[in-house]
Amino acid sequence: MKSLPRLFAFLALFLAAAFLTGCATKERIVTVKETNTVVLTPPKKYTTATPVPAVPFTKAEYDAASWPARAQFNADLNVLLYQSIGQCNADKSDQNAWFAKEKANVEKANKAK
Repeated sequence: MKSLPRLFAFLALFLAAAFLTGCATKERIVTVKETNTVVLTPPKKYTTATPVPAVPFTKAEYDAASWPARAQFNADLNVLLYQSIGQCNADKSDQNAWFAKEKANVEKANKAK
């Protein structure tokens, strides 16, 4: 019977020692990398809406016109609308070039770090 209290005492000391040492914990090395978020705001000329041209004739003028005149009205309106689409495409191309240039600047700055 004397060995039973010794066994419990030995187990208690073993558990106390294990808790005090942390069960042989190892040091953990953590590397933190710094990240920055860059928000590129394009110039105002790229964010403004392209003006849509007004129709160069009224409905009454169109209804009163003959067939050749109506065809001319439609052709004039198509020319105005295609010019507007061309301006939109030119602005989009300029905006894409601006973003590419700014992205290259950011990547160059990141490599310099």
